[in-house]
Amino acid sequence: LSWPSNLAVGSIVASQVQEGEETVVAGYAGLLEVNPGAQVQVEYDDDLITGTVREVLGGRLVVLDRSDEGVVYLELGRIRSVTFLSGTPVQTTTTEQGVAQLTVHLEEPTAGPTMMEASYLTQGITWAPSYQIDISDPDEAVFSAKAVIINEVADFDNVEVLLVTGYPQVQFADVLSPLTLRQEMEGFLGSLRGGNVPWSGAWVGSNVMVQSAGGPHYGAPSATDAGSGQTEDLFLYSAGELDLPRGATAYVPLCRETVPYRHVYTWDINDYLVETRGTQLRGAWQPEEQAEEIVWHVVRLENTTDMPWTTAPAMTVKDGMILGQGTLNYTPIGIERDLVITRALNVMAEEAENEVSRNRSAVTLNGRQYDIATVEGVLRVTNGYGQEIYLEITKTLSGEVLESSPEAEIEQPGRGLMELNGMRILTWAIELAPGEQQEITYRYQLYVPVR
Repeated sequence: LSWPSNLAVGSIVASQVQEGEETVVAGYAGLLEVNPGAQVQVEYDDDLITGTVREVLGGRLVVLDRSDEGVVYLELGRIRSVTFLSGTPVQTTTTEQGVAQLTVHLEEPTAGPTMMEASYLTQGITWAPSYQIDISDPDEAVFSAKAVIINEVADFDNVEVLLVTGYPQVQFADVLSPLTLRQEMEGFLGSLRGGNVPWSGAWVGSNVMVQSAGGPHYGAPSATDAGSGQTEDLFLYSAGELDLPRGATAYVPLCRETVPYRHVYTWDINDYLVETRGTQLRGAWQPEEQAEEIVWHVVRLENTTDMPWTTAPAMTVKDGMILGQGTLNYTPIGIERDLVITRALNVMAEEAENEVSRNRSAVTLNGRQYDIATVEGVLRVTNGYGQEIYLEITKTLSGEVLESSPEAEIEQPGRGLMELNGMRILTWAIELAPGEQQEITYRYQLYVPVR
């Protein structure tokens, strides 16, 4: 809560008041219940029954007064239609509910109307981004971003909406303010300790929303003041000023720009060895069941726009036809990111590993003997397309790499450093002409426990 400096606020008190909410009734039960005394004609099974509505019992029976013929009880499930004979029926009902009301006590009167502002975090509104990537042009892709805004919190009347991408730290998002009067003191204190949390942790994600109804801002500036763009580690997409009733969903275009891209084919090959059961040692030299090798066709997009791309579903199209759909992960400005299009069936890939030598009981470590095995791997790939392709091959293995041809770029990740056979990642980048086949070889050593 904030207010201008010339407003002398003494205190603000929250109290609960009853407020009526008007809703449209549903079904014959609701319609007859809100129209007692109405003259009606009811089609009941194959009969027509005329009478005056007296009441509805338990949502199952309607009581009609038929004057000289007495009172009749009708099952609502057997009513086919209802005709009101005494004018237009009431079709709404008012439900009383308790709401929190804030009363401001001033230390001295004001010279005239003065604006105060209430800023708060709430759930019930979110947004979901999506992208379309059009690669009809061979050099530049048309990048289109859209947002679907789901509003279940309040009516928006010409409200400026900013969509936030990032991971804001909102430590007490699950704690209800005591001013809402929705929980007792024990529940409030428990939520501060991380105990009773009435909301789910839906704030932990890459997409949140900031909205402001405009007007003066007292105290810290709001996100609206910052405008669309970067603010610290968050980026704000402007969705403009929206008229969005509660319960409605809006579809908002965010941008449409051209970005450079290139076609890339990727082949990722997992470690051929399984972990030794019950130890931290990698590689008992037990080949896993041979799986089919899969090569993926991806587009490598460069973010040359003036905004980061948040993680979202992305559909790739060409000449009006859908090629595939995948997830485009968060991409900062100036960074390249891969988007999978489809499986590249015309790139045939084969791989095999064979043990070529073994030095038995070569070393003793921690009282246990180990062989040193030498393994040779062969990768064979064939381009079945009618044009040249660029292929990136990644092979993960356990052990010490001795040689590779052509020479691979070798990475040694930090994970697995405590294991006897450390992890290595080999990468090759090759170009294949139409119909060309290329063979890649590598050789490595690893420790194998003596059984």
